[in-house]
Order: sequence, then structure tokens, then C-alpha cells
Amino acid sequence: MAIDLLGALGTVGGWIGRMIGRRVRLRVEAGAAWTEAGDVGVTISATNLSSFPVTVEELGIVLLDGRRALLNAHQRTLDGRTFPVRVESQERIVVFWPGSRQTTDLLARAATAYARTSCGVRRTGHSESFPQVVEIAREVAGAAQ
Repeated sequence: MAIDLLGALGTVGGWIGRMIGRRVRLRVEAGAAWTEAGDVGVTISATNLSSFPVTVEELGIVLLDGRRALLNAHQRTLDGRTFPVRVESQERIVVFWPGSRQTTDLLARAATAYARTSCGVRRTGHSESFPQVVEIAREVAGAAQ
């Protein structure tokens, strides 16, 4: 009986290990960035934590009403690749948007950042600085009105 129990636990453990190995795991972070000229912008990054490559189709912002918004329709990663982008295991891609009126307006209504893969998986996230960036954007947008 004890041997049967150990065999069953081994089978279950192997099954769980295979399921975890097949799951898309992305870490999404968003925050502020400054250019060499001193301009403030927004970065969104996605890190592939899966054990296999993942194709990311878009990085953007989830608004407070649940809609998704791209800050730029013709996105490029910092290394110059256009979307969709194949992201290898443990690789990170980053998109930067310089500050503009449109960026500020979207950030003022932002809830979090998101990444969407070609297989339909969507992950959200932000950095510790993202809520501060959103608050500043709300103040700027409110002052402009």
C-alpha cells in the first residue's frame, strides 16, 4: 500500500511538473523612464519566464474602464523589432513611449499595463513607480483642462 501511494504521488508530481512547464509565464512591468535630453516617458516590458519561446503581439495599457490602449499603433521594441515579437525563454522586451499629450491623457486613465501573446494569453502588471506616474499624469491632465 505504501509503495502504491508513493507511485501515485510520483505520477501526480510528474503531471503537475509537465503542466507548469507548458504554461505561459510572463512578467509585465510598467514605469517611468527619462531620455538623455531629460524628457519623461513610459516603458512597458515583458519578460518571458516560460521554458519555451512566446510570441508577444502587443504591449499596452489597461484603462480604468477595462479597455485596452496602445500608446503607439506602430510599436517597436528598444532593440528595433516590430510586433509581433518572438521572445525567447528568459528574454525581456521593452517598449518606450516619449511623453506627449496623448500619452499623458491615456496614463491619467490607466489601471495597469498588459502584454498579449499570439496564443491569446494576456498578463498584466506594473512596477512600484507606475502608480506614481499615473498620479502625476492625472495632475497634469487636470491642470491642462
